Amino acid sequence: MMSFNILGVSVSVSYPFLAVLTAFLTFDKTGLGGQMFCAALLHELGHLTVMYLFRQPPRSIDFVSFGIRIRKQQSTALSYGKEVLVFLAGPLSNFISAAILYIIADAQFTQLALVHILLGLFNLLPIGALDGGMIVGNLAHCFTSEHTAKVISLTVSLLCLLPIMAASFILAIQGKANVTLIVTSFYLAFTIFASKDR
Repeated sequence: MMSFNILGVSVSVSYPFLAVLTAFLTFDKTGLGGQMFCAALLHELGHLTVMYLFRQPPRSIDFVSFGIRIRKQQSTALSYGKEVLVFLAGPLSNFISAAILYIIADAQFTQLALVHILLGLFNLLPIGALDGGMIVGNLAHCFTSEHTAKVISLTVSLLCLLPIMAASFILAIQGKANVTLIVTSFYLAFTIFASKDR
């Protein structure tokens, strides 16, 4: 793992991340790989921008196997309302980028705009540790006890995940297995367990 500091923030890049990124860019013949990576970076930049606006710089930024993880300072905490704004900032940065790209659109930029829109919408799914799931959790904490908020978050996550997993299972039985849908289902299930550690 490679580690370094930027403006007092610890940044680490894992070798599995580099391996996955290299494989993805090497075998991707559509050009979408690089576009998705740029969209993901802008997404995380949206989160970081709002964190800095609230004077809450992250403790660390970790490039892990299948994404980028931003860890908050342990000694400080934002209100639930500000946390919601931080989580909204990522998808919002994608939607703003999509709008700009669409305005200056040609065929290539239109495709990139669509990548931003899909990434923003995906992260707004109210599941687990996705932005949407964290937003649901923080909103629930505003009005209920911690235990009830966790129950609400888990219930909403499962209600949204089950149809996706069911579609994946049905397609597999019919011999029309969709690899992307299967991988997405497992990833979303993982985010539910990951959100318990937040």
